[in-house]
Amino acid sequence: MPGRAWAGDAPTAWLLEAQADALPGGLGERIREGLTPRELHEAFTLATCRGIGASHGLSRIFDLVIAVDAVARADALAPTDLRWWPWIWLTHLWAEERGGADAMPKARSPGRVRDPATALDRALQDWDGDHADSVIAGWALGGDPSQALDRLALAAVRDARYVGRKVEHLAASWRNLETVGMWHADTVLRSVVRALCVREMPPGSKYEGGFDDALAAAKRPAGKVLNSAGDQARIRNLLEMLSTATPLEAQEAFIREHGEGLPPGPAWTALQVGAARLTREQPTHVVGRRAVSTLEGLRYLSTKARDSVTRTTLLFRGAWRLAFFRQQATSDGSTASLGPSETPTPGPRESRAVEILIRGARDPKDYICGMAALDSARALSGPWAAEALAAAATSFPGSPSKALPKRAARVLGG
Repeated sequence: MPGRAWAGDAPTAWLLEAQADALPGGLGERIREGLTPRELHEAFTLATCRGIGASHGLSRIFDLVIAVDAVARADALAPTDLRWWPWIWLTHLWAEERGGADAMPKARSPGRVRDPATALDRALQDWDGDHADSVIAGWALGGDPSQALDRLALAAVRDARYVGRKVEHLAASWRNLETVGMWHADTVLRSVVRALCVREMPPGSKYEGGFDDALAAAKRPAGKVLNSAGDQARIRNLLEMLSTATPLEAQEAFIREHGEGLPPGPAWTALQVGAARLTREQPTHVVGRRAVSTLEGLRYLSTKARDSVTRTTLLFRGAWRLAFFRQQATSDGSTASLGPSETPTPGPRESRAVEILIRGARDPKDYICGMAALDSARALSGPWAAEALAAAATSFPGSPSKALPKRAARVLGG
């Protein structure tokens, strides 16, 4: 392996400090000197998180954090000749967007915290971003940060109107940590709590959206699990209900089904297929596109949560959020049926879908929504999987990028 001329220039520092117009050429130099996709994944994870200062709302900078995970997973599935293209695309995007980033301030020392879990809960409940920042930094450096996931997940779904980006941010951050290593938890989770404490309403105002009801229902014992023979009919009934229900009605319907013994598997299937159908019905509407990525983020977090109350609450909030997405997408008088549909035309094979995405990505949502569609289809089975991939195929770009091949040639062959 050739000697690394940039050994003293850590990739993360390079991404944060190099001149924007020098980043693409610098990437090519580092690739030729032995930089690996795994090292670049780590560098982008840290750079995008450190680029979130105290003043950011749920801005495009947060989308960059979410996109890093999607780009890394696309890279792992890419054909050999396209292996570096997702990272080249992300480097150009970072060069354009980095100007909107602030340096993450140094965390204040929380002092001696005997019970960081309680301290973090209190800070999140009070929307105190500075205190949550210091507590999570101390916890990550001095304890087991994986124990924080459940309380972070609950904080992500309390804020009903902004569940989407907060859930996606937490899910992507957790996936990144699982790849690059939990020893980076202080940097990554500090960006998470900053996202979770964004409150785009006046101080003292109260959010509506039934979070307390969902949490209380999740603490009640579930009904005895019924025979699985009727699961498919119950999934179809839930999909029809989601076509017309208000968010609170949808959440209440899932609470009833849970109490009557519907297992989590079929309930998540209804939500994932419903999200895919909304994307199919409203492919150009921003909430139509993000329905799949939000519901997939919720499902993923439910698989990582340790506590059954957290897992069940995420399920109930998924119902609320999907109905809310449908209301937003149809606020102009258009329709979006999530009920019975004809057998869809099969979507592209996974390998072909990844290639289409890599060749045609225009913005972070292409990667975020496209990879979530593949994850959703992979999590389902039988006709539901085929429908999810086909219905969500609209989230993939329609035509190849004309600029990206030229950029890739300059980076890889320069």
